[in-house]
Amino acid sequence: MKFLDLLLDEIDELEPFPQIAHRVLKLSEEPESKMSEIAEVIQYDPIITANIIKMSNSAFFGISRKIDSLKDSLAVLGLNRVVELVLMKCGSKNYKGAQQGYDLENGDLWRKSASAAFIARRIAKERELHTVSRIFTSALLRDIGKVILGRYIESKKEKIFSMIDSMGCSFDEAEKKILGIDQSELSAIILKKWGFPNEIIVIVKNSFFPKEGIKFLMESDIVYLSHSICLMLGIGVGCDGLAYRFDEGVLKRLNLSHADLESMMIDFADSIQDLEDLIGLT
Repeated sequence: MKFLDLLLDEIDELEPFPQIAHRVLKLSEEPESKMSEIAEVIQYDPIITANIIKMSNSAFFGISRKIDSLKDSLAVLGLNRVVELVLMKCGSKNYKGAQQGYDLENGDLWRKSASAAFIARRIAKERELHTVSRIFTSALLRDIGKVILGRYIESKKEKIFSMIDSMGCSFDEAEKKILGIDQSELSAIILKKWGFPNEIIVIVKNSFFPKEGIKFLMESDIVYLSHSICLMLGIGVGCDGLAYRFDEGVLKRLNLSHADLESMMIDFADSIQDLEDLIGLT
């Protein structure tokens, strides 16, 4: 069996995104969708409803009064926030294990993915973009390919780092040369198989190596930057992060300076503990 076929078979072992997540995400991107329509979809899943209420009471959101119903969560947090909590709950299962091939312990990949999603959301909101949910989802799911590749990368790490040392390439570039596929490609394949919209698939794939001329460049740049900030803060840094090269072009295209980047890192660092508590509830 070819290596790629083996990887494709592994996708079936992942916990697929449930239909409720797809329906909620689709509704959130339709301009005429009403909060009541999304509430109706969510309320028929008691487990997700209970978790949304529980997460709504997290210190991360700083709500002064107790939230005890889905209606309260929607009223206080707003539509997009509740959609994000649904996506987090539906996406957490695949990420929580260890990815030993990347030297990531239990929960490391989930902390990075969730943190990147909230950083990406913040950047998108500050720019008043209308694709916040799409950017949040792309950042959350960007590293899903690691869950599968992590099972096979262990035996190839020596070759990968030898290539990095001899050729000066990044981990992703060496991974592609040795395995014939990299995280960006496999993540895109997984999301396509799960039925995600093409826009999210393209953003995820492009966010590893954003370049001028690609589709959804700003969204891809934001997702790239959010994951880079996590690495700079020491969140989810695996062996691939040790051979990571930051693309300065992303800051230029987003009209951000290094001082802006440092400020974002400081702001997010202040809320890391509260986010850790929120992530622990998923």
